[in-house]
Parts: sequence; structure tokens; C-alpha cells
Amino acid sequence: MKRWFGQRGSVLALTAVLIPFIIACTGIVVDCGNYFLQKSRLQNAADAAVLAGASRYAEHMELNSLTDHKDADAVAKKYVTGEYHNLNAKEDIGQDYEARPDGEEVEGAFDAAQEVQTGRGKLYYRVRLTKPKVQLYFLGFFGISPRDVSAESVAVIHHADDFFLNKMFIFSDVFTATNSLANPDNLSAGKEHEDHYKNDAWNMITNTFDGGVACTDGSGRTLSKDYIEKNKDKVQITYSTQIDALADKKNWKNVLYTEKAQERNKTESLGSIDADIEAALAKGEQSPYGTRAEAMTYDFTKFLSFMKNEIVGGTKPLAKDVQELSLTDEALGGQNIFALPASTPNLTLTVKSRLSGDVPLYVYVPEDSAVGNVNINLQADTGRPIVVCVASKNTKSVHLNLNGHTYSGIIYAPYVDPKGDGLQVNASGGSFVGTLVGSKLDLRNDPGHYSYKDWLKDVYRVDLSTMPKEERDRLDWQ
Repeated sequence: MKRWFGQRGSVLALTAVLIPFIIACTGIVVDCGNYFLQKSRLQNAADAAVLAGASRYAEHMELNSLTDHKDADAVAKKYVTGEYHNLNAKEDIGQDYEARPDGEEVEGAFDAAQEVQTGRGKLYYRVRLTKPKVQLYFLGFFGISPRDVSAESVAVIHHADDFFLNKMFIFSDVFTATNSLANPDNLSAGKEHEDHYKNDAWNMITNTFDGGVACTDGSGRTLSKDYIEKNKDKVQITYSTQIDALADKKNWKNVLYTEKAQERNKTESLGSIDADIEAALAKGEQSPYGTRAEAMTYDFTKFLSFMKNEIVGGTKPLAKDVQELSLTDEALGGQNIFALPASTPNLTLTVKSRLSGDVPLYVYVPEDSAVGNVNINLQADTGRPIVVCVASKNTKSVHLNLNGHTYSGIIYAPYVDPKGDGLQVNASGGSFVGTLVGSKLDLRNDPGHYSYKDWLKDVYRVDLSTMPKEERDRLDWQ
């Protein structure tokens, strides 16, 4: 009993000694938990934003470059504190968006288009988020100041075709669009028309074009920016055949208008829209309202090699000369690649019902094919993308008849004779989403709506910490 009374008060003393440690541990747990919670929130937002931004970049390369990717950034920001925000819109979040190509084979300074083409087919897009001075609720009492919390996420845009199909239209000889504008007399230079053009020329835009237009010789050699001007005897460009036939077309600016311009033209005159387009193009910038053809370097054999080696590969040609393919889910039977035998004389593809899935369907017409004409008829939207590659130089024409429906995919026909119909699109109120490649592109039967999308891209996140140091050092972020 004496011994027990001799230990009275020891628990109180021990508690007094331990209280600071208990408080400190509690503070560490609470503050560290809050720190990692904020880190997790930022990381989730960065991961969502980087995939959204990189996907937008890949789908709209005509609006984004290494040094100017505001279009992609705007979409990425929606996943941070914007429309689809993962974070409170009122939070103070530092945001940084950067893009960089894989520079292993790139030397010196290139402009964005050349740099992407000469790279290895990879583009890196990075989102970095920082929440400044995260409050330390307990540790602050011990003189530890608030800490910044940051997160980083990087996405790779990998193109199976090494960035070849980065425009909506790619042509070598002839580009023609029919009746891009209604009431073309509004473009005349007479006094009464001049005022009308500036003030009242509304609802004129009938066809819309949301994507880039490239003129090339297909050889892979570097082309000068004035290539089109220097080769007027070979390169023919008509932005609207109806307007081109006018005797007086002073106010015709030779542009292809976007859907955004069409929407604006409902309440504003074409004159004000043209003025904005000219101002942007004069600065060498892309305009959200219109575009013109520009000379770019492409190698037509590049995509053929991709199709032959990576897609068709050992796929056996169809057993007989099938001159018509009716495309429905049932008829396809799970098959994704159709290689035609060389002896097929003509080919008709008919989309009879919307195809399910998002894996591209490939149709390959080989180089030694006897196919004279290819007809693609839509009785429904394609749904999944269809990639038609016509490698034969014997083919005289490729006709795409939209019939008011939407074709998603790629039509590649660079060797079709430009003296004939070439690659002809009959829109009739339909839409094309993807890339058209041909020696001659002939767009007919307005209204039609055309937009670019890269159907062969693969966008995925990458952990930079797992990347070899020499690769990381090559990424000079901009």
C-alpha cells in the first residue's frame, strides 16, 4: 500500500510530458492528411485536364501549335475550374499548359508544322497545377509556414501515321468548292453593293470548313511558303465556283468559312467577318472564322507504307472480285480490314445502317489494282470511322455521296487522275469529319459541312518519372 501511494501523480506527470507530442502527432496527421488531400484533388484535375487538352490538340492541330495552344488549353481548363471542374472555381489555382514534341530527330529551330512533321510522331502536352500556401492548422503554431501544393500530368499524342494526316484537306493539283456563299452579288464593287457587303450581307455562308487545307507535291521535299504562287500553272484553287465566275468580285476574299463564321453571319455582315479573318492571316495567325490553302511538305508514300505494313499486313485479299460491299454490322461480321484483289474492275461501298463501335474500318485498294472507279454511298451515318485507301494509279475517280448523312474517317486517293473527276464529294446537306487526300478535291452540292478529326491518333497519359533521363532532357517545354 505504501508503494502504491508513493507512485501517485506519476500518470499526471507522464501525461504532461506526452501532451506536446500528442498535439504534434495530431497536427502532423491532420496537416499531412490535408496536404495529401489537396495533392490528390489537384492530381485528379490535372489528369482529367491533360487528357482533354491533348485530345483537343490532336483533333484540331490546325488551331494549335507548340508555341500557341490556347485552343487546347481552353478545353483543359474546363476540367480544372471550368464547366467540368474538378476543383472549386473560386479556388486560387495556378495553371500552366505546355506542349513539346519528342525532339530526338529534331535539330535547330523549326516552325510548328515542320517540327511536328520531322519529329518521331509524338507530341507531349503537360498540365501543371499549383495551389499556393495550403494552410497548416496545427503545425503553424510551431512556426512552419503554409506550403504550396502542386501536381503535374503529361499526355502523349501518338500518331500511327507519324503526323501525316494533320489537315482536313490535302491536295496536289486541284481544289474546288462549289457555291460556298449564297447571293454572291453582295460581293460586287458597286456603291450600293459595297454598303450592303459591309452592313447587311447576312446569312450568306452555306458551306462550312473547320480544318486546315494543305497543298503539296507529295514528294516529301521541303516546299517554300510561296509554292502555290510559283506553281499557278499546275495548282488550281477555287474557293467558290459560283463567285469565281462573277465578272466583278472585288470583295471576294478567297477563304473557306468556319461554322463559327456561319453562326456569326446570322447577325453580322460578311464584311466585318472578312475583316477579322484578314487581320489574323496578315499576322500569320489562324482565324477562328476562315482559312486558306497553304503549302506544306508531305510524302504520299508515307501513309501507303503505314497501310500496307501496319494495317493490311498479312490480310488476305477478298477471295473474289467483289464489286459492291454493303456495310452493316451484320454484313461485316466483326471484320475490320478489307483488301481488294487486284483484278476488281470497280468498287461500290454502301453504308446501309450506322456502324457500331469506334475502331476504324479499313478498305484497301492495292497499287496494282485495276479498279477504275470507286463509289461510296451513304444511306446512313457511318458511325465508326471508315478509312478508304486507294493506292492504285489506274483509278480514274472516287465519288463520295453523303446524301445528307455524316461520313467519319479518311479517304486517301492521291494518285487518282486530276484531269478527271478526282476525289469528288457530293454533300447534299451532309457532313464529312476527317481527312480527304487527293490530287484533285472537288466539293459539290451545297450545303455541306466539313471538319477535321484525326481518327488514327492515340492519346494517353505518361509518367515522366519512368522515362529515361536522356528522353526527358530532350523535352524543352514551351
